[in-house]
Amino acid sequence: VYTAIISEKIFCPPETAVYLAAYACQAKFGPAISLRNPVPPVKDLLPKSTLDNHNLSIAEWEDRISKWHLKLRDTTFQDAIVEYLDIAQDVELYGASIFEVETRSQVRKWISLDAVGLNIYDSKRKPPTRRHVWSDISSFVATDNKIEIELAHKPKQVIEFAVQNQQVGKLLEGLFVGSKELYSRRKKDDVSSKYVRRSESNSSMRMR
Repeated sequence: VYTAIISEKIFCPPETAVYLAAYACQAKFGPAISLRNPVPPVKDLLPKSTLDNHNLSIAEWEDRISKWHLKLRDTTFQDAIVEYLDIAQDVELYGASIFEVETRSQVRKWISLDAVGLNIYDSKRKPPTRRHVWSDISSFVATDNKIEIELAHKPKQVIEFAVQNQQVGKLLEGLFVGSKELYSRRKKDDVSSKYVRRSESNSSMRMR
């Protein structure tokens, strides 16, 4: 998710990008020592369009990130990651970005990953035709230009898709790891449990 936001595969508003940068610093470096210490190069923390489209200097961006980083001094590594994912979930297009894939028989499909599960579309202009909640998926592996999704059902079932390139596969794999971690954490801590239960009850293996 982090790489997707920085590379602008997922759009992120400037203010949200600053919050996410602060959580990224907390996860990577721990508590801030003082203002702007430490702050890695801003280009590694914010999308290029954020830097290009606003009249702020690098030092001003560093100050904004650092002020939020200082406020996170009591946030643990694990909580920083979960909070990062929680904020990212609300970012425009997060969990709504649709990726074109192909089946073994070279039929075009589209998939998206969100906070509750994996969606498979016959057309990106229509609702998903299949949906698997994260508890139904045991593994999601990207190798070369292919992704393999193993369902947690018996007998064993594996869904395979070809993707445009290895980078897209790794992006999807990263989104899977982050989304499933957030899903598991929410269920464990009973955070937004009503939302999760409602989403699961309305989901089915085959949507009509």
